[in-house]
Amino acid sequence: MPIKETPARIFRKCGLGFILGIIFNFLIVNHCSFIFFPLLIGIFYFLIIVFDFFKSDFKILIFLCFFFGLIRSFLFPEISFQSLVPASFNQNLQELRLSLSRQFEKNLSSEDSALVNSLLFGGQDNLSFEMKEKFRKVGLSHVVAVSGYHLSVINQAIGYFQPVLNLPRALFFLINLGLDAFFIGLTNFTPSVIRSGIMAFLVSLSFLNFRFYYPLNALFFSFLLMIFLQPSLLFIDIGFQLSFLSTLGIIYYLPILKRIVFKKSESFYPVSSFYLKIKNFCLELILLNLSVLIIAWPWLVYQFNEFSLISPLANLLILPVVPTIMFLSLALLFFSYFSFYLTMVIIFFLKIVLNYFFLIIDALSALPYASVVISGPWRFLVLFYYGFLFYFTYQYQLKQKSLLYEKSS
Repeated sequence: MPIKETPARIFRKCGLGFILGIIFNFLIVNHCSFIFFPLLIGIFYFLIIVFDFFKSDFKILIFLCFFFGLIRSFLFPEISFQSLVPASFNQNLQELRLSLSRQFEKNLSSEDSALVNSLLFGGQDNLSFEMKEKFRKVGLSHVVAVSGYHLSVINQAIGYFQPVLNLPRALFFLINLGLDAFFIGLTNFTPSVIRSGIMAFLVSLSFLNFRFYYPLNALFFSFLLMIFLQPSLLFIDIGFQLSFLSTLGIIYYLPILKRIVFKKSESFYPVSSFYLKIKNFCLELILLNLSVLIIAWPWLVYQFNEFSLISPLANLLILPVVPTIMFLSLALLFFSYFSFYLTMVIIFFLKIVLNYFFLIIDALSALPYASVVISGPWRFLVLFYYGFLFYFTYQYQLKQKSLLYEKSS
């Protein structure tokens, strides 16, 4: 029975054609001669049109998207995200960021303020070399390099206030959009934060229109939009690459891991059992890290020739306190202008959490073999691993579909 060509499926296939065009354009410009240009067009014409590689009734449209991706860089210059914002507004944002950073430096020690600034605004310039090495050893560099995770924490916090304040959906959408745009500007338009911002915008839009949100479609749309504006992100920005790989792992492999781990009944414990809540919370954090590692660790090893063996444990112990540090830091910024006594109380609690943070980092980074250096022909092995992962995923999908078909029949 042929699969129905839904608009979302057509969009994904056309998007994939465009991405392949971008990739082959890069290969031609950097590694091949332009005499291969018509040859590649001919090969893909036969694959898409003659052999119907995409199994679609919209073959010509997919081929046109591939061709457009192939010549995209020749038609338009790259458009940086900063250029979409007026220069004066961008300058004001950076001055505000500098002013807020100085406020942390005034109220906290140099080490504490450097960490807080990295968590909120990105950039590791203020962190000492020793501290950067410790974060790298335990696999927590992503925590101090502002990423989509930080924006998702802010969006979740905003989401908690919606039922309490009972705001109109349109007003909530505008507030969420404004705060996201403001944070993206403060972080100097980091690609991973922009990716998270686009996905957050689509979440808010679906909430506004009472539509169901499909995270995989949202991830794909944000990916296409960003490489359309800046195709070079796909090849030279490691943060961009890891951001999309990690998010893809969470969207796709986290539900699979949850189905495997949580398939047994937890009826031995009452639903409100504190033990069960803690156990499930820890398990979900572990599975979250595993879902990211499944798809991202080969690329990390390929790029850095190093792999952190202690990373899952470090993430389990550190990630739960990151939102607390962020909110206490924001509270410190706000009350430091109004109340000296409240500022002191916030600093007291913030230092407790920061001391725990540094204690865990110091302890784990001191362990022998916390990270291992790996060298070798990683280009071939990475391709082999992703090929195997794609095959396993495809077979798992077929199995799940057959099980659903058996149940329905």
